[in-house]
Amino acid sequence: MKVLEKRHSNFPQRLEILKTREEKEMASESNLLLSQEKQLNEIIANAIKNAINNHQFFPKDWMNLQEGAAYANVSLNTFKSFRLKGLKICEIDGVKRVSKEEIDKFLKSHSY
Repeated sequence: MKVLEKRHSNFPQRLEILKTREEKEMASESNLLLSQEKQLNEIIANAIKNAINNHQFFPKDWMNLQEGAAYANVSLNTFKSFRLKGLKICEIDGVKRVSKEEIDKFLKSHSY
């Protein structure tokens, strides 16, 4: 009986040690997740900054018709109809290009 009492007498201390270890492990895991989330947010923010700084959305002075439509924020069909309304497009051997300057002029001249 005394042997059993000795064995179990330190049970509360052992239980407290286990609880403390478990709490430390949980805190460590939580810190790890927060650290990973922070790193991921930094990676995403840097990628967005690089995309904006290094690759401007319309860096070219001359664009194909699809790029021109995207620049004007209209569909390709609408952009093609702008040609009938006076938008100047350069065409050489079937290759069509439009300048950013021409698109801006056209949109300004049709604004009210």
